[in-house]
Amino acid sequence: MKTRSLWGKPPSRFYRFLTRVENEFGSGGLRIGILGCSDGKFVLPPARKGYKVLAIDIDQKALFGGVKTDITGEVNMEGLVSRLKREGLSKSVKVLCCDFTELKPNSKLHAVWTSGAINYSYNLKHEVSSIIDSIKLYIVRGGFIYFDYMMPIEPMHHERANYFKKDELVRFFKDGKWKIIYNKVMPIQLEKAHVDMPVDHYHQWGHLCVQLKYLNE
Repeated sequence: MKTRSLWGKPPSRFYRFLTRVENEFGSGGLRIGILGCSDGKFVLPPARKGYKVLAIDIDQKALFGGVKTDITGEVNMEGLVSRLKREGLSKSVKVLCCDFTELKPNSKLHAVWTSGAINYSYNLKHEVSSIIDSIKLYIVRGGFIYFDYMMPIEPMHHERANYFKKDELVRFFKDGKWKIIYNKVMPIQLEKAHVDMPVDHYHQWGHLCVQLKYLNE
């Protein structure tokens, strides 16, 4: 039985990203990191494919379940750990409740995906450069990082260092060690209400995919 994230289903670009990683390394033994994983919108799909997944978030209720309260009232969250247990995937996923920028990874990953996590107000305490440097530490040679990030469309966003315009993230990957796979900006779009944002709202997403070069490149 498949469970469901309160944030809905992953977009098609996520599955295209997984295919890119598979094409690079093969499908056996892949290790994927989801940084800012919440209740598992991006965790369960690769786990169902048999990959090993590292899932990290600071939100205990999103990970372990609980009740959140917003303007609509109480929202019950099953939590990532419970979802994994119900689908028989607990052994495939390592769940950590911590700040991913402060974790020193013990082993490298073939790919990291992060969607909106850098934009969290919690991360304003970190320099953007230190956040990016910490994510780089997770990646094997030939591995990929995908940044799914929110761009500034409201006045308050323009004042925040962790909202980026196009090309602002690219500057952290110009040391000759990284290939820019693509760098895209999407049109402003309406997003339906969800937990933590219980009203319809607008986002403009940017997408940056980079690959750590092999030593002989």
